[in-house]
Amino acid sequence: MVNTRLTLASLLVAALLLGSGFVTSAQTAPTRIIKISMVSFKYDPSVVTMHVGERVTLVVSNDDKDNPGRAHSIASPFFQSLNYTVTGDGQQGVAKGDGWKYVLVDNGKTAQVTFVPTAPGQFDFVCEQYNHASRGQVGTFIVWPAGYNP
Repeated sequence: MVNTRLTLASLLVAALLLGSGFVTSAQTAPTRIIKISMVSFKYDPSVVTMHVGERVTLVVSNDDKDNPGRAHSIASPFFQSLNYTVTGDGQQGVAKGDGWKYVLVDNGKTAQVTFVPTAPGQFDFVCEQYNHASRGQVGTFIVWPAGYNP
C-alpha cells in the first residue's frame, strides 16, 4: 500500500513538472544566416545588423574576381567580446598592429563564423590584408538591444 502511494505520488509529481514546462528538452535557438561577400576592396554588405541574444552565422566568402590569388579577411574589435566558432575554409588569427581577431579566407573559399552577441553597440570591421582597409574594404556591425525594432 505504501509502495503504491509512493509510486502514484511520483507519477503525479512527474506529470505536474512535465506539464508545467518546468522540465523542458534542450532546444537550439534558430540561427540567422548573414552572407558577406569580400571582393576587391569592399564588403557586400558593408553594414550588418543583428540583435543581442540572436544566434548568428556570418557566411563570409572571398569572391574576388579581379585577383584570383588575393586573400581577404574580416577583423573587428567586436570579435574580442564574443565566444565564436569558425568552420569552413577560414583561418583564425590576431592582427599584429591592432590586436583585433580576424578570419582570413583565401580566394574562392568560404568560412562560417557563428556567435551570439552579448552587448549592443556599433563595431567597425576591416580587411587586415596589406592596404585593403585604406582602399575602402571596411564595414560596420550594428548590434541592437534584444527586441528592439529599428
